[in-house]
Amino acid sequence: LDDAGGETAAIITEVKRLHSIYHDNHYFNRYASALLGAAAAKSSIAPAWPPLSLQKVAWQLPLDLLVAIGSQVSRGVPLDAFQMLAWYNSHSEKRLPSLASRCPEEFKALFKSRFDAKFPNGITGTPPKRMVVGEVRAASSTFTVHFRLGSSSIPDVSGLTAPLNSIDAIVEACAADLSTYARLIGKDRTSRNAMAAATALPEALLSAQAGSPLMRLKEWLSERSTEEFFFVDLSELLNHIGAELPSDGRTVKADLVLAADALARCGFGMEPDPKIAYPSNPNANDVVVFKAPSDIRSEPAKPEFLGAVANLDIGMMVASADNVVAPAEIALLKSKIDRNPDLSDGEKSRLSARRIFLSKYPPTTRLFTKFKDRSLSDRETIARLALSVAAADGVIAVEEVRALEKLYKTLDLEAARLYSDLQGLNPSDDQPPVVAVGEPSKSVPIPTRPKAEARSSSLDMSRLAKTRADTAVVSYILGEIFTDSSDSPQSSPST
Repeated sequence: LDDAGGETAAIITEVKRLHSIYHDNHYFNRYASALLGAAAAKSSIAPAWPPLSLQKVAWQLPLDLLVAIGSQVSRGVPLDAFQMLAWYNSHSEKRLPSLASRCPEEFKALFKSRFDAKFPNGITGTPPKRMVVGEVRAASSTFTVHFRLGSSSIPDVSGLTAPLNSIDAIVEACAADLSTYARLIGKDRTSRNAMAAATALPEALLSAQAGSPLMRLKEWLSERSTEEFFFVDLSELLNHIGAELPSDGRTVKADLVLAADALARCGFGMEPDPKIAYPSNPNANDVVVFKAPSDIRSEPAKPEFLGAVANLDIGMMVASADNVVAPAEIALLKSKIDRNPDLSDGEKSRLSARRIFLSKYPPTTRLFTKFKDRSLSDRETIARLALSVAAADGVIAVEEVRALEKLYKTLDLEAARLYSDLQGLNPSDDQPPVVAVGEPSKSVPIPTRPKAEARSSSLDMSRLAKTRADTAVVSYILGEIFTDSSDSPQSSPST
């Protein structure tokens, strides 16, 4: 009002000092920012862009920002990501989500990445006819000052909305993808929570400072991953994600889930997977880590995969009964995984990792306790599966027979039924050949398969369809082993 003249610089310096102290006061912040913006617009020969802030100071564009945007639009120069973000945040009809001010650096980095991908050449606007008027109102509301802005007129872009509407979707997507991260960083600053927050980051931000816990974990895993599958001490893995082992040695499921999620973000998988309701193994003190395809954790486990898991567990239980898993038994189990058309590459990798884990920690007959109340036909299906694995290597060891006896008992099948089933293995129906009768010894040799009769070269389509249907039903039955009781029940497959 009085024209500060030579005192302009001193006044601006003092207001900046006060603003640095009292900027948390909304009222002071609003009027100090307006005064500083007006002073910058009046004194600057060339419009300068103010520092980008994601806090909503006022519901109208500060004069210095209004001049900077208008000047650039009038010259037809495209606005970049941060310039558009500053305009968006200060516009009276737009508002950034509150999390943008809680994690401003991450929001700005993610917004810039997506803005540049969609608008590589920036955004231009049509200059309006209305011009900017230099004006500042005193905080006391006792006077308003109008002043001249340089030698040329500058378009007033405060009424434009079309350029801002074009980035609405980017702002909303950034807010959605950062919501979990923003919530986590507000909880605590422990190393475990830092890992949880890093795991929640979008892919574009993993290389930033916030993603450093994941980068350190990935470096540690890469040094150990000389092979596709390798064992990792569980306590050492949990230490790398910032979790502490309880005094009783029992791991918390939430820590295991965090470890699995962190591994997945680093391109690795983990078996056992804590998100699958595997029967617990109290003896396991390490896990199998493997290099995982991108689809390893993209969706929940499907029934076909759960059926294949149970199929593998049953096979490994029987195959390891004699403390030696024969190559033929491994080959049989591996071929079932490789030839299953219902499994993705990620699911096949996970099953291979589980097979390696079970070779060190074999499952027990506790696996089958859930089937005691199943129908007789369901229990017979599981028993036949176990028999086929036991006979895969051409001999059925005494220890395997004992394991089968326990299995039959667990399934509430008569013990005599086992020996009948052993004698009834039919080679003509693609089953293992008949088991020789004799005194128990280290192993029971199976006679040479008789020569098969000449068969037609054409496919029996009805038999193929029946086999396919049986496989689907078996997968459904076995998949229930690994379904949490809290999960909603699935409908039975139609006959």
